[in-house]
Amino acid sequence: MLDSTLICVPKVGGLPARAVVKRLDDHDNPIEVQVDNLRLRFKAHEVTISGSLPRYLRHENVFPTTVSDVRLAIEKLQDEFGIVLGDTRIWSMEIGQNLVMDYPVHEYLARWGPLRRFRRTTADDWSSVLYHNSRVSFQGYDKVAETGEENLPEAFQGKHALKLEQKYKRDIARIFGPLTLADLLAPDLWTQLIGRWRRLALKIPKYRVPRFDANHGTRGVTNSLAAMQLEVPGCREVCLATISNQRETPKETRSRQRAAISRLSTSPDWTDDRNDLNDELEAKICRAAKDFFGGFRAQS
Repeated sequence: MLDSTLICVPKVGGLPARAVVKRLDDHDNPIEVQVDNLRLRFKAHEVTISGSLPRYLRHENVFPTTVSDVRLAIEKLQDEFGIVLGDTRIWSMEIGQNLVMDYPVHEYLARWGPLRRFRRTTADDWSSVLYHNSRVSFQGYDKVAETGEENLPEAFQGKHALKLEQKYKRDIARIFGPLTLADLLAPDLWTQLIGRWRRLALKIPKYRVPRFDANHGTRGVTNSLAAMQLEVPGCREVCLATISNQRETPKETRSRQRAAISRLSTSPDWTDDRNDLNDELEAKICRAAKDFFGGFRAQS
């Protein structure tokens, strides 16, 4: 569940041999050190360490992060940088999970509606939906599109991977109190973190959206979609986004195509499959939270 984290420490006791030191044209942050994917910035009275702890530990952040992974990543930080856990301060962190879904990711995200107290930003092709305010953001996005299938572990290649990521951007102490890396080893904090992640993911409105299934539709609707050169039929919003993104198509043609999609979506062949997609997603959110808590029980 844990991903990118920003940590502040008074000092580091050492650096591994593979560290790459860079001098920056920045009076306040003159030195930057890169260790694998971690970036260290040396300031006058402190050092900041930022990056994905799972990637630092095992060179990828696709597989679910376990309780053991969190512990091993922190131990590795202690060994390589000589930091004292009680002296650290966590300024921001990301809690996320990749869920393997039955359908393309955009089919799920196109159903996500506005959420109170958050601004919503959507990608044109519905590959990403971001909710954000001044302190917290929550994003669902296509992990395969973001990473590139060739860069994914073999177990995820050819799959539909939906990343659900909650980020505490600042003022994290006002939510949880002052946090150190030692707190990440205790179940109490994770009860709050995973509980908040689960509740927010389930709170997002998920609407009923007409969806066309080319395998079960009538020939008339299938031929109509083919005539519009829609090679990726799916829910209505995705089809409309596909049309809008075909910039080489004349504007008048795209307007006629959008009107045709609106008419076709009233056909019986466009089915409301909310139970198929939304219920699948919510069940997998609950399972991910339960599996992570199971890791604590197994180690206790």
